[in-house]
Amino acid sequence: MDSAIPERGDLQRQVRERAAWVGSLDESCRDAAAVDVLDELESLKNTVAAIQARLAVTLTETRVAQRADQPAAARERGIAAEVALARRESPHRGGIHLGLAVVLCSELPHTLAAMEAGRCSEWRAIQMAQGTACLSLADRQGIDAELMSDPVTTDGWGDRRFR
Repeated sequence: MDSAIPERGDLQRQVRERAAWVGSLDESCRDAAAVDVLDELESLKNTVAAIQARLAVTLTETRVAQRADQPAAARERGIAAEVALARRESPHRGGIHLGLAVVLCSELPHTLAAMEAGRCSEWRAIQMAQGTACLSLADRQGIDAELMSDPVTTDGWGDRRFR
């Protein structure tokens, strides 16, 4: 297995180049290109949020395994703060991100898959998690499958309708 990590910043450079490309276009086609790139970036942002969720869960699993000799209550201590630091967020927001990550990876597989495909935003995933939190796992997963397994189901829905 090749463990070479792509150079940090490659993706950021590519995004900046796409934006510069749009700016360099003739005015007659710049608007359409801007909308296309905005759409592309929104999909990328959603995919990145899904990967961040998976990585937060991976971090949790690794930390818990490393701390197996400690009392159960201490095994997850500080992980949300690590997530927050990595995401440049407050510790409170780190806890929210980590909690969402755990729910997505363990209970809402269709929402996570929709995020990975770029179709579901992190905000929409939070709404899904919060809106189904009071339900049984089976009911929660049923709603997840019903709303998020087929891209056309919620296509064009606003937040109010989704909630």
